[in-house]
Amino acid sequence: MNLNEHIGILIRNTDLAIANYVKKKLEPFNLAPEQNLIMMILWKQEGISPNEFVLHLNKDKGNFLAAPGVQAKILPPGGNEVLIGSANQKFDEQTGQLVDEGTLRFLDSKVDAFINFVKSV
Repeated sequence: MNLNEHIGILIRNTDLAIANYVKKKLEPFNLAPEQNLIMMILWKQEGISPNEFVLHLNKDKGNFLAAPGVQAKILPPGGNEVLIGSANQKFDEQTGQLVDEGTLRFLDSKVDAFINFVKSV
């Protein structure tokens, strides 16, 4: 049997070919594959937490946050991070201010929860 016909080798070679293709397509946008995955998830779901990303990407939180190009910064306690999907539609182009009412209410609730936590410590 020729090794190049073994299913494991074929799957591995296909995986490498797809990964290299994706990297080349993302290169002009200065995006890593991990960043692309994050953007695609955010496109579908707003206000997702890193813990929820972990479920989508099948990774542990440490690996997700350390992924090349993610550049995440975590404030204690964990879980207070918010990533805004479709951000290009939620900010005023002239002022750069967040104008989406639903997102503003969501962020206000997160800030209030954090302030309550700080007061309780």
